[in-house]
Amino acid sequence: MDDCGRKRKSDFILTKTFSDASSEIEIFFKNQNYLNQIRGLSGNSRVDRTNHFPADIPMNRPFVSRREFSTAGRMPRRGRPNLGFTLVELLVSISIIGLLSGMLLPAVQMIRESARLSSCANNLKNLGLGLLSYESAHRSFPHGSNFGTEFSWGAKILPWLEQKTLHDQIDWSQSWDAVGINQAISRQKLPVFRCPTSLKSFDGCTDYCGISGSWRTSFPMNSADLNGMLYPAAFATSRPIEIGTVYDGTSQTIIVSEGVTVLEINHGFWACGLNCFTHDEAGVNGTDRPEDEIVSDHAAGANAVFCDGSVHFINQTLLPEIVAALCTRNGYELDVAF
Repeated sequence: MDDCGRKRKSDFILTKTFSDASSEIEIFFKNQNYLNQIRGLSGNSRVDRTNHFPADIPMNRPFVSRREFSTAGRMPRRGRPNLGFTLVELLVSISIIGLLSGMLLPAVQMIRESARLSSCANNLKNLGLGLLSYESAHRSFPHGSNFGTEFSWGAKILPWLEQKTLHDQIDWSQSWDAVGINQAISRQKLPVFRCPTSLKSFDGCTDYCGISGSWRTSFPMNSADLNGMLYPAAFATSRPIEIGTVYDGTSQTIIVSEGVTVLEINHGFWACGLNCFTHDEAGVNGTDRPEDEIVSDHAAGANAVFCDGSVHFINQTLLPEIVAALCTRNGYELDVAF
């Protein structure tokens, strides 16, 4: 081969080598560009090709165009799921929630009232046990109201209601609301005298009143010796009621009941014995909600504690004559169903 042929061959080899090198450099920079784009998406200097390369781009391709990369791995626009709510769906959801709330709220209110009724009965149970403890200690029940000072039966059983300190601070020689210590004590809020359903809110109020009897029965009764359990002492020498004189039976005689209509103006304080009353006019929860009668804020009746310490719910459909019989201790009635 002459010198001219060798020169042409050498030029060809050199040109091919340069061309191959240029292609490799171009591929390198293109791939580097692509990797930089992915680094910008991932926020990391290290790129996991298996996680960030779209599935429909071959892994061995040296270069992917920007258009291919931006559309790769995406679903067609019409096939994308709708992740939001339409107005109709939103309105239907709100309607369903409102319907469920309307169905559940009355049930919730019933459960709450049932809990309040149970709490009220528990308060009366404690008062009944306090009265029976007083009877065991003194061999008689307390008067509904002391002669002269008018302290109530509730003030006398404070030691058995875990209020002995309050009991010992009372000046028993003074009136129940005498200015000073007695007035301050009588305005104390004691939960055991409060029904959770009651709407009364003045200081020292009570929702539970002593039963002095009933004028509705045929058994003769006078103001000095009422036929109930907790009547006011008319004289200093008035004898309190002994359990042996409850001829109708302790399980048939109410001693304390609800009386939410006994307000502040008519001595509705737990310390005042004038909260005792006779039940005369109607049944429980009378239509005009009379004062000084068995009335509660419960829907269908009222709670009452009997002389044996048991608590019963007296339905407002019970006949007035039967309610009056339950309020007397010696009316000689037969077994009364309630």
